[in-house]
Amino acid sequence: MNATRVLKGVAVSLALVVALLLGLIGWQQQRTQPQVPPLRVLFIGNSYTFTEDMPALLSALASADDDPRALKVESVALPGFTLAQHLQDGSALQRIKAEQWDYVVLQEQSLTPLENPSGMQAALQTFDHVIKRQGATTLLFLTWSREFAPATQAQISQVYRRQAQRLGAQVAPVGEAWQQARTLDPAIALYSADGSHPSRRGAYLSACVFYATLLQRSPVGLPALKVADQQTVQLLQQAAWAVAAPRS
Repeated sequence: MNATRVLKGVAVSLALVVALLLGLIGWQQQRTQPQVPPLRVLFIGNSYTFTEDMPALLSALASADDDPRALKVESVALPGFTLAQHLQDGSALQRIKAEQWDYVVLQEQSLTPLENPSGMQAALQTFDHVIKRQGATTLLFLTWSREFAPATQAQISQVYRRQAQRLGAQVAPVGEAWQQARTLDPAIALYSADGSHPSRRGAYLSACVFYATLLQRSPVGLPALKVADQQTVQLLQQAAWAVAAPRS
């Protein structure tokens, strides 16, 4: 009887020791496993960036991923500003220099690619020089056409892509994703009442494009974030991935 008790006691003790050792091993592995730093992204633009708080939607999508990558997202976005006006104001340049960003996103005023592409080019060159000097990557926010002028999307895309090629910059093809979504569902409400700024759905689609561009992962299957019904959200996610998926 006593021997049985002793054996049981030894077994329990061994189990406790094994559990303790496994716990210590797991703790040590967790302690020594390198932590992936957050991806630091600075948006510079205007109301096309801040309407419906698109950068916050992007952060929420990244946080909801099965393999989340923390994003540190900030914006210098002022109503109606062109990139040239941002240079004159100086706040955006100060913010670029204040931190070590991974990406700086440049969003030009919506009509400037159509009306003043040379002015856009000059501003982009100045920004790109500062961005690269800080060790960051320039990412161009390719914007969408006005709701009732869809034919201008081709010209907008051409200007942004030509500038990206000239600078060696990357492109987030947001406007092309909007075009794709409208092709899939012409009635989809991406615009606010003014036919220019994004609705909540439009901002979500933009965030999906940045998610795909920055993280190189499909947004399909990510949460709807109370933006629309699941079918509509899936269409937006698919439209984003169709234009932003990495090309081999």
